[in-house]
Amino acid sequence: MYLGVDNKIYGKSLDNSIIFKALDWNNTAKVYNGILINPDNKEAFKISISLTNNDRFTFAVKKFFFTKKFQFIRV
Repeated sequence: MYLGVDNKIYGKSLDNSIIFKALDWNNTAKVYNGILINPDNKEAFKISISLTNNDRFTFAVKKFFFTKKFQFIRV
């Protein structure tokens, strides 16, 4: 993860392809919004990342009118 020249956050995979693009903090909604890029086929999805409590966070991935949520636990 790194801060780009546009003050947005970007993330790369181990093979240096961009996975997270232009993540920007929305202070009113307490969420990061940006673009998730599938490393296999380079398909782009809108993503929202929110911290639900101290050890859990949620990814909400959107494409057209479909939304899929993933919840992760920090170990």
